[in-house]
Amino acid sequence: MGHPLWAVDRNVPKGHPTIQAAIDACRDGDHVVVSPGVYQGAGNCDLDFNGKAIVVRSETPEDFDSVARTIIDCQGSESAPHRGFIFDDGEGKDSIVSGFTIINGYATRGGAIYCEKSGPQIKWCLLKGNKAENGGAIACYQAEKAPAISNCRIIENNAKNTGGGIYCTGSKKLMIINCLISKNKTEGYGGGVYCIENKELLISNCTVVKNKADYGAGIYGLGDSRNKALVRNCIVWGNESGGIGQKFAWGGLKVVFSVVQGGWDGEGNIDEDPKLDSEAHLDSDSPCIDKGDPKGDYEEQVDIDDDGRVGHDRIDIGCDER
Repeated sequence: MGHPLWAVDRNVPKGHPTIQAAIDACRDGDHVVVSPGVYQGAGNCDLDFNGKAIVVRSETPEDFDSVARTIIDCQGSESAPHRGFIFDDGEGKDSIVSGFTIINGYATRGGAIYCEKSGPQIKWCLLKGNKAENGGAIACYQAEKAPAISNCRIIENNAKNTGGGIYCTGSKKLMIINCLISKNKTEGYGGGVYCIENKELLISNCTVVKNKADYGAGIYGLGDSRNKALVRNCIVWGNESGGIGQKFAWGGLKVVFSVVQGGWDGEGNIDEDPKLDSEAHLDSDSPCIDKGDPKGDYEEQVDIDDDGRVGHDRIDIGCDER
């Protein structure tokens, strides 16, 4: 989204006492710019764009140090549920959240962020330690305008039923790109990602590791002739399932140019240790290097560290471009 000449930067807390107060003052095209700090309480959680096409961001969203210092602490609990953001007024791709750490959310759907019949962009966020019945970090329900989740770290979230990290069902289209999805868990289906009954799903260049579920610990997704579900250039490794069913991914997914523990039929797929360091970066001898899908369009993509995806013959598999 561009920044029109008439658009206004609304600063928090210098210009407005809370994030919601700044949102309420915005017109379409404005930016809410939030300074580093810990934001809690009324006006700093359960944030609602109210249908506005605006950007709510930290000062430097692509800088992870800035993201780590700009914290929305939802202070949610079963008796007092709160989440970071809710989108339920038809917001589209020009409604953007970028560059926040969101922690301690608690909700029925989407512990940190919930989208219903909306399609915002969620970028450069760290979502950690949130809880929900479905979608520990993010839930998208009947999202009609193609929500896009990109360059996010979705770590250590918990869902009781489905989607320890991300839950999406009944949506027109969902894109999850260049994300690290790790150490999330659920007692049910989809430790990292749970996506079913969506018309179109794309999970591209994600690293899905160390998640836990009873069924489909990494990715639990369904696709058929009516519903397209594509996993491309992804690492799905070291996830843990109990019970029956596929251990790492399940059901009707088209998977290509990916590393999947236990193997998966599809062009360019590898069943080999991806050799990741503690922060999910590729070691110098990783089999993921230069093994991504050569046919994709990655010209404007950057990886989880804001490094460009192009510049050599093939891109890498996973969220990190070595």
